[in-house]
Amino acid sequence: MVNLQCHILILTAHLKRKHQCTPEDCINLLDETGALMNLSKVENPASEFTSKYLWEREHYILIRVIRKFLGKTAQFSL
Repeated sequence: MVNLQCHILILTAHLKRKHQCTPEDCINLLDETGALMNLSKVENPASEFTSKYLWEREHYILIRVIRKFLGKTAQFSL
């Protein structure tokens, strides 16, 4: 459970600490349908509230995004 009235920057920092990610890791959340919440794409995570993107009493899956660039193409791994 998390407080949805916090800033996205605070939420992502908390999730990274709790799940032993490095500060440089790119994390995000999936909802129960598999839709990506795109928290890592928010323009100003220090001022945007989490409640704008997440809803109460919902379940989310934490993912770490690993980007690999192979030549001219990018490969993404969840």
